[in-house]
Amino acid sequence: MNTLKNIAKKAIAVSSGALVMASTIGAAYAASLSEYPAPFVANGQFNGLIVVGEKAMTSDVLGSIEIASSLQAQSTSVVTGGAATSVLGGDSKKIGESSDMLEIGEDFGSVTETLTEDDLQFLKSGSISTDNGDTDFVQTIDLDLVRTGTSGSVGLYEDNSDKTGTFLFFNDGDPLFRYELEFTSGLESDVEVRQAIDLEDESLFMLGQYFSIVDSSMAADGTDFALELIAGDVTDTLREGETKSYTVNGKTYEITLLIVADNSATTTAKFLVNGEATDSMEEGDTDKAGGLDIGVREVLGNEGSESNGADLAEFYLGANKLELTDNSITDGTASTVRPKINGETIEDATLTITGTETVSSSEGTVSLSRITYTLNGDAVSGDQDLYLKKGEGIRAFLDEPQGMLADNWDIRFEGVSAPASTEINFNANGDDQYELTFTNQRNVEFTVPLFDAGAIGDDDAAFGDEDDGFVVFERNVVGDGNNADNVADFNIGIDDYFAVTEMTGAGGAADNGDVTYILQFQDVDDSEDTLTFQTAGEGKEVKARWDTGTGAAATPYAGNLTIGGKNYEFWFTTTGNLLAVDLDGDGVYGTNVATGATVSVQETVALVTKGGGIITFDGALNVFNATNDAVVLTLTTDADDMDNDVAQVATLTFTEAADEIDVNVASGAGDWFEQDPKGEDRTLYLSRYGTMIDEEDQTDSSDTVTVTYPSEQVEAIVYVTGGDVQSSMSSSSGAVRINPIGVGFSALDSEVTDSQYGTKNLIVVGGPCVNTVAAKLLDNPTKCEEGFTSGKAMLKMFDNGKRVALLVAGYGAKDTQGASRVLAQAGDYKLAGMEAELTVTSVNNVMVKNK
Repeated sequence: MNTLKNIAKKAIAVSSGALVMASTIGAAYAASLSEYPAPFVANGQFNGLIVVGEKAMTSDVLGSIEIASSLQAQSTSVVTGGAATSVLGGDSKKIGESSDMLEIGEDFGSVTETLTEDDLQFLKSGSISTDNGDTDFVQTIDLDLVRTGTSGSVGLYEDNSDKTGTFLFFNDGDPLFRYELEFTSGLESDVEVRQAIDLEDESLFMLGQYFSIVDSSMAADGTDFALELIAGDVTDTLREGETKSYTVNGKTYEITLLIVADNSATTTAKFLVNGEATDSMEEGDTDKAGGLDIGVREVLGNEGSESNGADLAEFYLGANKLELTDNSITDGTASTVRPKINGETIEDATLTITGTETVSSSEGTVSLSRITYTLNGDAVSGDQDLYLKKGEGIRAFLDEPQGMLADNWDIRFEGVSAPASTEINFNANGDDQYELTFTNQRNVEFTVPLFDAGAIGDDDAAFGDEDDGFVVFERNVVGDGNNADNVADFNIGIDDYFAVTEMTGAGGAADNGDVTYILQFQDVDDSEDTLTFQTAGEGKEVKARWDTGTGAAATPYAGNLTIGGKNYEFWFTTTGNLLAVDLDGDGVYGTNVATGATVSVQETVALVTKGGGIITFDGALNVFNATNDAVVLTLTTDADDMDNDVAQVATLTFTEAADEIDVNVASGAGDWFEQDPKGEDRTLYLSRYGTMIDEEDQTDSSDTVTVTYPSEQVEAIVYVTGGDVQSSMSSSSGAVRINPIGVGFSALDSEVTDSQYGTKNLIVVGGPCVNTVAAKLLDNPTKCEEGFTSGKAMLKMFDNGKRVALLVAGYGAKDTQGASRVLAQAGDYKLAGMEAELTVTSVNNVMVKNK
C-alpha cells in the first residue's frame, strides 16, 4: 500500500462518534490548520515526523528547527493531579469558584446567580445627573432564572445535526439571562408635552457601551413610558460636505455628511458610507449603508449662516438603537410591548420599566427606579434547542442576536477540564469470556480473567477462565468465623487469581483511597514453608511463609501475605495446596452468618482503581451458579469526591445464557447522561463526576465496556465575557511538565518508506523540487515548480482520516523559511481550513490568506 499516496487524498470523513475524555469529548480529529499543533501534538506528546529533503538548502533545515522548537514548547502535560483548564483573560468571569465548581449537568445559574461590577468591567456602576437631581446606577446580570430539565448546563447530548458530544445546552424558549439597571435614588425628570425633558441627551453606561437617551415619550396620564437610546463603536461630528475615514471592527469606512436639511418640522442628515447613501435621518434614527449601521445623535442645522458656522451632525458608527416601552411603569409587571433593537422587535424578550409618576394632561414628573430586561433562547434554525460546543458563544446561535442588547458581550462555553484519567476495560474474548484491566492507586496495572461461560466444566459461568479462577469473595465459615475450619472453606488453588484490598471505609466498606492488588497463586515450596505469588499483569513476585506451629499436614497453617505495606492473613492446607485469604484485611475470614448448609451472604472485596473508582460485586452470592445466571458489578464515585456530595453509581450486569456472557450498563444514583450516537452500535454514559462509559456492541463477540475515569472531578467551563478575550490553559496544580521530543523526530525524504513511517503524521518542509515526499503529496507534478511562484508559499494539509501530512513549502528557499516561521508562530496568525497562501516579502514579513 502506498501510504503517502493515501495521505494525499483530502478530507476523508471521520466518524463523529469517536468520543474521548476532556475538552475533546465529541467528534474525532479532522485536519484543519486552525487546530495546529494537533494532531502533531497529542496528549502533550509530539506525535509525528518532520521530513526535510536530502537535496534541501540550509534554509529548509533552519525552518524545520524552528518548527521543532515551537512544537517542543507545546509538548506539555499537566503535573499529576492537576486538571488542564481553558482560561479566558480580559473582561471575563468564569462561572463557579474553587469552592463550588460548575459540574457537568449542573445549571450554571445555581452556581453563579448574579454578576456585578465586581465580576465584570462592562457592568461597572456610575451616576447620572439631571436638573431634578443625581442618582447612582447599578448594573447586574441575573443567571439564576427558572429553568426546566437541564437547560443552562453542560452535558452529553445529541445536537441538531445528530452529533454526540459535550455541549452547553439550552431548551428552546428558556430564559438565558436577566439584565437589570437600577437607579438607586431614582432617575427623575420633569414631563412636558409628554416628554421626560431632563433625560434627553443624558448618557448611561450599559453593558460596556455608552448609550445616549435621544428621545422619550409618555401617555397623557403618565402610565405609558418609552425611551430611545443609541450607542456605537465610534462617535464623531461632521460638517456638511466633510469627509473622514473611520475603522470599525478592522474595516475602513469613508463617511461623508452629504446634506443637512432644516425645515420647520424636523432637521435631518443624510450620509454617504463607502459610496452608498443613507436615508434622511432625524435625531435618534439609524440606517445601514455600505455594510455599516449608522445612527444620528444630534443634528444642528444653521442653513449656511456664516456667523453661526456650518451645519453639523453628531453620529454613531456601528450604531445600536434601543426602543424600550412599558405600557404601565407603576404596576411592576412586564410590558405587553416588546422592545425594539435597531428597528426590529425582539419577540423573545420581555421588558419591565419600574417607576413612579405624577402626570396629568401630559405634564408633571417621573422617577425611574429600575429597567429589567429578560431574553429567552431562540435558535437561528427555528424551534430547536441550543447546543454550544467548545469555543462557541450563545450570541452566534440566536435568531435575534441583537437581543443581547449590546454586541460586545457573550456567554461562552470553553469545554471541560482535562484532569489525568485512567481506563478500566471490560474486554470480551469472543462471546464467552471477559477480561478486566485496570490500574490501582499506586499506578500498577492489572489484567485478570473476569468471567468464563462453562469455565468449571459444566454449563454454569464462573469467575476467571477455563483454567484459572478469580476469587473476590471469602467463603462463609461454619464455626467461629475467625479462621477457616474445614477444607471446603479454601477457595484459592494453584494458578488462581485473587484480589486484596484493605477496605478502610465506614462499616468495613471500601474507601476511595484504598489500594487493590491482584495476585496469582504460583507455587508451594514445602522445604521452605513458602508460598509464591505474582502480581497480575505486572509480573512482580511476592513470597509469604506459613507458620508450621499452627497446624499439621491435614489441618490449615496460618501466615501473612504482605503487599503494599499491608498484611493479609491467610490459611493454607497442604491437602490440595489450597488457600483461604482475608481479602479485605479486616481480621475476620468470611462472615459467620450461615445456618447449617445454607449460606445467605458472602463477604466480598472491592476493587479500587486509580482515581478512586470503587468496583463492588453485588448480589446475594456474587457468583454464577445453577440458580444465579447474573452477576452485578457496581462502579461508584464516592460522595466525598463530588462537589455536590452525591455519589455517582453505574451498574454492569453480566448475564450468562447458553454458554455465552454479555454485559449491560445502566446508570444508577447521581446524575448521568446517556446517548446512542447515530449510526454507531454503542451507548455512551457520562456522569456528573466526568466518568465516561462506552458500551460498544460487537458483531462477533460480547459487548465491550471502556470506562475513562478522571483523577478528579471534571469541571464544566462557562464564561460570561465582555469585549475581546484571550484564551490560555492552566492547571489546578499550577504546574505543567515539558515532554521532550525524543531522538528520531526528523528524517530525510529518502528515509521515508511506508513500512518505516506509514503510521506517522508528517510535517514536510520544502517543495517538490527538493523533497520527494512533497512531490508524492502533490501527485508527482511533471514540473517540480508547478503551482509555485516567486515570493509565495503554502501551508497545506492532507488528511486520509487516519494520518495527516502538512506541507510547508515555497518557491524559493526564503519562501519556505518564511512559511516555516509562520507555522512556528501559528498562535500569532489566524490559520484556518486545509490550506493557507503566504506572500513572503522576507522571512519576518509574511502575509497569510486562508483558502
